[in-house]
Formats: sequence, C-alpha cells, structure tokens
Amino acid sequence: MQDTNLPPPSARRLLDVAHAKANHRLYGFELDGKKYFVKRLEQHRTRRARLMKGDPARALAREIALLEAFSQRGAPVPQIVAQDDTCFIMTDCGPPIHRTAVTSNAPEVIWRAVGTALANLHALGLVHGRPAMRDICWDGQKITFLDLEAGAKLKASQQDMTRDVIVLLHSILREGNQHPQAATFFQDAYRQNDTLGVWDACLIRARRLWWVEWVIAPVVLWHRWNGVARSEFAAVRPTRQFLLSQNQQE
Repeated sequence: MQDTNLPPPSARRLLDVAHAKANHRLYGFELDGKKYFVKRLEQHRTRRARLMKGDPARALAREIALLEAFSQRGAPVPQIVAQDDTCFIMTDCGPPIHRTAVTSNAPEVIWRAVGTALANLHALGLVHGRPAMRDICWDGQKITFLDLEAGAKLKASQQDMTRDVIVLLHSILREGNQHPQAATFFQDAYRQNDTLGVWDACLIRARRLWWVEWVIAPVVLWHRWNGVARSEFAAVRPTRQFLLSQNQQE
C-alpha cells in the first residue's frame, strides 16, 4: 500500500525516472503512487520536417514558457514539476475528453465543463490555438488544457478566440455520432460564460467562410471514395452548418 503522505519526489529524481523510460516523445509514468506525464524534445527525421516545424529546442522552451505564463494567469493547464533541455514533466490531469466522454455516465457534464473552461480561458485574454479533443483532459472534477505548441497566445484577439471555438467544434463533429449532442452542450455552456462577444463573432465568421466548402470539395470526395474515416475535410461542412443553424435560431 502506497503512503499518500510521502513528500513529492525531487525534480532530479523525476527526471532520472523519465529518462530511464524515454522510449516515446509523449508518455506517462507513476512514482510514489502519483502519475506524471512527460513531453520530450521532438526529433525531426527529415529536412522537410525541420523546415516546416522549426527548431525543436526553441519549440520546447516556448511551450514551457507558455505553460508557466498561462498558469500564472490562472488558466487550467498542467503544473510543470521538472524540466531540462530535453523534456518537461507535468502532473497527470486525467484522460483526454474524447475517451472520458464515451465511457462517462454523465457526458453532458464534461462537455459543459469544456465550454465553460474555454470561455473562462478567453476571458483571461488567452487562447489555446488548437484545442482539439485530444489536448483537453478531464479528471472527474476539472478541465485541463494541454499542448500549447500551435498558436497559443498571451495577448489574444477576438479572431484568435473564434478560431479556438471553431477548431474545437470541428474536432467534436469530426467524430460523427460518437459524441451525440456534445457540440450542443459545449456551445450552450460557452455562450453562457462568453463575456466578450466571441460566440456572435463565430457566427459571423461561419457565414463569411462559405467559400471553404467549395475549395475542399474535391478532397472530401476523394476521401469518401477511398473510405477515409473521420476526415478532417469532411467535418468542415458539419461544423459550418452547426454554427449557421445556431444563427438561425436566434
């Protein structure tokens, strides 16, 4: 039986354990009865990847700085408990919502918590940048946002915030019927907590993006012919239609 009153392990000990288990870029481990999550420096195997993604060391340092800055502003992000030049270690925040919501007896609670958490994040002047379902965790009590690599900002504009909302809706609707009513629960909670007019701006943006469906139509057809499941291109139309339907209800 684990002693839950043990003091937390030192950063050096956590790093030693993490490096000993370093066989993936992202992985978790348990120490003294507590769970931790590790994110390692990304290794670009091709020149093209290096050109597209940039310097891995700089990207890692940027994400660490963003997580610390978000935390100081009161945003729901993981606590960094250890770091070095090759990785950082965070407290475990529960499984991603796309797994939790499927098995939960109360999925509505989770999706409403997501909407509230994103609206509160925006109220702090922050944006995640790419809040896909795999980057949002639920531990049974609270939502935590992970992975601030792509587009996270400390001084966000309203357009940045609308992008957050639309990207998350797209992530939900891409899963088809796996999460019934998730988009409705999410938008309802977001709207109730939106103090910046972001939701109304999302509806305007959806109307203006009519041309996107025409541009990606050939790719959508190709995916259908080839049986591509959960196509991100095919999910664009349902996302836009969902937003337009909300506009018509007002």
